[in-house]
Amino acid sequence: MVAGLAALYLQKFPNATNQQVKQAIMNCTYSDGFTGIVPNNVYGYGKLDGMAAMLCTIFTGVERLNLNEGLKAMPNPFHGKVEINLKDKGVLFVYDINGKCLLKQNIDSKYVLSTDEINEYKGLLLIRILTETQTYSAKLISY
Repeated sequence: MVAGLAALYLQKFPNATNQQVKQAIMNCTYSDGFTGIVPNNVYGYGKLDGMAAMLCTIFTGVERLNLNEGLKAMPNPFHGKVEINLKDKGVLFVYDINGKCLLKQNIDSKYVLSTDEINEYKGLLLIRILTETQTYSAKLISY
């Protein structure tokens, strides 16, 4: 299905680069009750939406978007504890590299994550924080 959508996209935008095709497909997916929180290991970035991919605006420019503005996690890498600061409160999800949810916790704007809460897990951690207005994602390394 993805290859077919990529072919359709290239028909509509013959000068599109491979990165533009990838971004249009990834950014124009949708999620529902079956997909859960995306990205994940089952649905990736969500369910494919061909019409949305065709209608999404292609953004060009050299500026890098900072989607995690308002999220600070320090120190990173960390041993024992890491302090997470946000603009407002939300729900913290911590995943291991395989996508297994190690922790789901309601947090305030300042939260200290301890390795005790994630069973002394060592390695790459993926965190996702859902607030009322934004979703934040970050990578942390515990050693």
